[in-house]
This record gives sequence, structure tokens and C-alpha cells, in this order.
Amino acid sequence: MKQIKVPIVYINHDRINTPEEKNRMNRLLEKIDYKRKLVLQDKYVQEALTKFGWYDRTKRTGQKREGNPNIVLTTFDWEDERNKPKGEYQEFIPGRFAFADFRDKQQLRQEKGVICNSGYEIHTSFGCIHSCSYCHVGNVLTIMLDVERFIENLRSLMENNPWQRLYKFDNQGDVLTLEPEYGATKKLVELFSETDKTLMLYTKSDNVNHLLNLDHKGQTKICWTMSCEEVAEKYETGAASLEERIEAARKCQDAGYGIRFRFSPIIPVKNWEDKNRDMIKKIFAAVKPEVICLETLCHMNKKQFNELFTGLAYKPNKKISEYELFSHKTRLGIYKFFLEEIQKYNPDVKTAICLETEKMWKDIGELLKGTPDNFYCCCGAKCA
Repeated sequence: MKQIKVPIVYINHDRINTPEEKNRMNRLLEKIDYKRKLVLQDKYVQEALTKFGWYDRTKRTGQKREGNPNIVLTTFDWEDERNKPKGEYQEFIPGRFAFADFRDKQQLRQEKGVICNSGYEIHTSFGCIHSCSYCHVGNVLTIMLDVERFIENLRSLMENNPWQRLYKFDNQGDVLTLEPEYGATKKLVELFSETDKTLMLYTKSDNVNHLLNLDHKGQTKICWTMSCEEVAEKYETGAASLEERIEAARKCQDAGYGIRFRFSPIIPVKNWEDKNRDMIKKIFAAVKPEVICLETLCHMNKKQFNELFTGLAYKPNKKISEYELFSHKTRLGIYKFFLEEIQKYNPDVKTAICLETEKMWKDIGELLKGTPDNFYCCCGAKCA
């Protein structure tokens, strides 16, 4: 774990009880340079999480931050009904953290008009030390220290859902940036190595050396979100560079991990074709990905777009929706470009578009391997 500097560390005094939790906290604190450390009762920590609007997702990309966020060290509330998932789609509630949430394909299709694969996703952190302009995970990093209890509940979740083959960890943060001091990734890799299920680590980090000697037995995949050099430098402050992510993927591939990529979000900067063509060339020169998914910039309103993204090759729709920032024609042209470039290097690699409309799936046609009702993507629950 790289040394990180933050303004304040909040420690939830009431919840951190076991020797494992305390040791985990102390290991993390050795790597965190903080101006203040506040040891508080649970009610005050919960109050801060909501009072300060750290997880106010209505802001979306309007959240602007200089430097790293505050950190909250706490544990899950296992009495909360949200930590007893029954399959329903769970909306994020600030301060009420669920160790798993269910992504419901049918509900997304009916209510949002986009195509996805169903499945549980698992979490132990909420927030990130990266400062990506488009991110929505909040302005604080909450780290759950009760990893052992998390593993116990995950075992139960897996037993009760034998249909699910792959579990995505962790799209509410970037846990690899906290390793190996945190220790959650090692425990998960070890857990999945004992099963016929697959773990998928989700990251922008190049902090992977702690993974290289783990005996994963082929049951762990790693998926990086990738952006061309200009986008990574301009809009993904604090994340690993394009070259660093590629090198991290190469190391992990050499260690036997399955490698996947999400080109997400695709931000059409000026001359985006040349810059992304160069990115794709560099990736395939170093790595053999098994799956690649595509998603264009979205999840924001026009005001937020105008505040943060100037000088792009395209303007947003006059009337935008959460998943359709740019016009259908613009997005279709972007996807066709990426798919054609990818297939120059590997015509057999599995490809998909992420959270896109049924019309887009229809129009992209034969370039995609799959249909809206049957496709293989990076994190689908059956895409192991």
C-alpha cells in the first residue's frame, strides 16, 4: 500500500472490537498520514456520514475534490436488513452499507431502458482515493474492518445462490489500493480458490505485487477500467497511468490470472480515435484479454457535463438521460470504432457494451458477440 495523506481519520469506537479488526486498523493507520484522528461513538460516525453529504449521489460528477478524502474506519451493521439480501434491487443509502447488492437485469431494462446481466456484487469499501472527474462514489472513503465476518456472510450468500458463477469486488471503491495491509483481497482469493466460483477484482490500480504469489488456482479474474493517456492524465487524477495499468495487467497475466478490460467511460476528447487506437495497440502488445466491455461517458446532467468536460469532440444531447449523454448516432460510431480496432488484434475476444439501450444492441449488429438476452461481459454473474 502506498502512503496516503488525508485530512481526518474517523474511527468508529463502538464497532471495532475483535483482535483481527484492531490489527487491520493499525496496519492501515501506519500507511495513512492524517492531520487529525477522531475516535467517535457509532451514532456520531453515522451522523457525520449523512450530515456532511459525503455520499450525496445527486451531485454525481459535481463532486469536486482536491487531494484525498477523509477516511472512516468502521464495520458493517449485520443486524441491518440490507445485509440479509434476498434478491431485490437495493438502492444505495448513505451510511447504511450493504456487503452485497443485487443488480437486477429485468428491473434495469424496465425502469432504466438499458441492458445488463443480473448478479450480486460484493463490497468492503465505499469511496476511493482516486479523484476521477466522472465518479459518483462519494467524498469520503469508508473502510469496513470486519473482513472475517464479511467472509462468513459471503459463504452463506454463495451457498444460497448456486446459480451465480462470478462475484465482482469492488465497484464501490478500489480495494487494491489498500493492500496488502487491509488483507481482504488475499482472504477472498483464498476463499474462491477452494470453490468452483470465480472472483473478479475490479480496479484502476497498479498495486498488484501482493497478488502475484497467491495460489488462486485459476478462480480469480482481474478487470481494469482503461482510458487513453489524455483521459487518464486529465480526468483520472490519482489513478495509475495507462502504462502502469497495462504493466500491472501483464504481471497478473504472467501469474495466471484471467485478464479483462472495461474501456469505461469512453470520453471523446479531440482526436479521440488516434489516442484510443494507440491505447488498444499498447494493450494487445502486452496482454491477451479474455473479455472487453465498452461504455461511453454518462451518469450526469448537462450542467455537470459543462462544468467538467470542455473541448470534447461532441456535445451532449439537448435532452439527456442517465445512460444517454451523447446521441445514439455518436455512441454507435464510437462503439463501432472500438470494436473494429479490437478485432484487428483478436477477432475472438469476447466483447459487450455496458448499460446500453436495446436499440444500440440491435444497431451494433454482428460486431458484438451476443444478444441483449444472451451475452458475455466482464462482470455478469454467469460470465466466469
